[in-house]
Amino acid sequence: MKFTKQHLQLLALAALCLAIADPAMAGADVTFSAVSTLVKDWMEGSLGKLFAFGALGTGLGITIVKQSLMPVVVGVGVSVATYYGPGVLNTVVAATL
Repeated sequence: MKFTKQHLQLLALAALCLAIADPAMAGADVTFSAVSTLVKDWMEGSLGKLFAFGALGTGLGITIVKQSLMPVVVGVGVSVATYYGPGVLNTVVAATL
């Protein structure tokens, strides 16, 4: 592949953008800390259980109507993601190198 002048200019621009970009500090911002904690507590508490039971019940109902097990599998997946997802997401976002 031949590099033209336009390719080299684009490469130089990309290198310049990477050199002057500020690093992202995902865990350092506390602007929405109270709201984030409130929603996490809700999702890991009674609201999360309500969503999990709702997804499981909906999956079971659709499974009975369609005579297929896939809706209940999706319901179980949504239930697990709803209950455990906020804790995992909070750990991933708050991780520091």
